[in-house]
Amino acid sequence: MADAGLIFVTRSVQEEIPTAGKPRQTAPCWKSAVFEHYRFRESRQLKKTAVKKNGSQKNRGSKISQRENPAPTHLRQKKATVSSLFNFLTLLTQWGLLIYYWIIILAILITWVTPDPRNPLVQFLNTMTLPLFNWVRRFLPSALVLLSAYCSLLLVLFLQIFMPGILWTFGVFSEGGVPGTKVPVMVAGFFLQGVGYVMESLLFFLIVLLLIWFFLTLINPSVNNPIVRAIYFLVDPLISPIQRRLPRQRFDVSPLVAAGGFLAIILLLLNPLDDFARQLTFGNGALPFPQAF
Repeated sequence: MADAGLIFVTRSVQEEIPTAGKPRQTAPCWKSAVFEHYRFRESRQLKKTAVKKNGSQKNRGSKISQRENPAPTHLRQKKATVSSLFNFLTLLTQWGLLIYYWIIILAILITWVTPDPRNPLVQFLNTMTLPLFNWVRRFLPSALVLLSAYCSLLLVLFLQIFMPGILWTFGVFSEGGVPGTKVPVMVAGFFLQGVGYVMESLLFFLIVLLLIWFFLTLINPSVNNPIVRAIYFLVDPLISPIQRRLPRQRFDVSPLVAAGGFLAIILLLLNPLDDFARQLTFGNGALPFPQAF
């Protein structure tokens, strides 16, 4: 209807038409009216388009801001507080287990002498370590009861990796650093790290004993020495099968062969296992693991 009304133009643009010898007069120009009409429609359409575009940009901007700030400020502060609490517990657990580790080492060292049982330091060490030693003895065969102190030390080494790892994982999860589906994977990774660390420490300890025994066989020490008897008790089950398969030689190289086998296990099995476990724990875009030492 608006286009049909152009036939009967009631509103026109006045255009000045000069005539010779006469004053200037104005006359209606229908072409100018049509041009003005279409220009008005075009400008109005452009305004509508601009309004829609601005509205969509505002909506998009609000969605982006909501995506970038998914939670209110007080919720983010609460998550940060919970995460800081878990990090504090992680460091506290690490330090506590580290101190207890050295307490066990001191308790093992004083067994090499005959300490006074009424000494306050000896009583303190016995109070701190004997309950754990007695608990570990219940799970050991009778032949390994004498190694309950060292087995307790390996248990503490495992807990130094596993317990702080669990606390740190829940701290990162509470802060939103990792999704909930990654928590069991990270816990499994810390478990594998702890097992690998214990196995590596045990094999390294056996390698040291085997090397010591090899050098002792070169000097033929007295078997009445308690340290020699203890080392022989530990290494004999390892070297006896190798001695039966090796030809007799001037020097017994079975300790070196056993030590080389344990070293190969560390390099070919335990090191790749540790790399895989670290990929499970730290390969999730999480924060660096806090260390107490």
